[in-house]
Amino acid sequence: MSFDKFLMIIILIAILFYGRLFLKGIYYTIIDDREFRQAGVRIDFTRGTITVKGKSYPVGKVTGIRWEALTSSHKHGNSIAKTVTISLDDIVKPHHKILFISKGHAQKFMQRLAVALRKAGGPDFV
Repeated sequence: MSFDKFLMIIILIAILFYGRLFLKGIYYTIIDDREFRQAGVRIDFTRGTITVKGKSYPVGKVTGIRWEALTSSHKHGNSIAKTVTISLDDIVKPHHKILFISKGHAQKFMQRLAVALRKAGGPDFV
């Protein structure tokens, strides 16, 4: 395989990866009477569970949620990349970080997550 083809494949993979990160804040959101689902997090209102990265926990095990900006070497220090951290009462994996690279979507996700947790019988983070 030539270097040009290899480079094109790497660029395509990067575009797909970052495109998915950008779009997960906009699309892939399901909110109905049974569940909330966005950015790989699912809250089942009926069962009172949160599923993060394939593992389910009772919503009562959520101990905190917060968002923070990633540091940037940008001229003004502004970064649109943000992470939302879901803290759980779990010794093996107490913190789950979800990356957003689209402006404002981390905050909106966190607000929806807080309401969904409360609706499922979990703690109130307002």
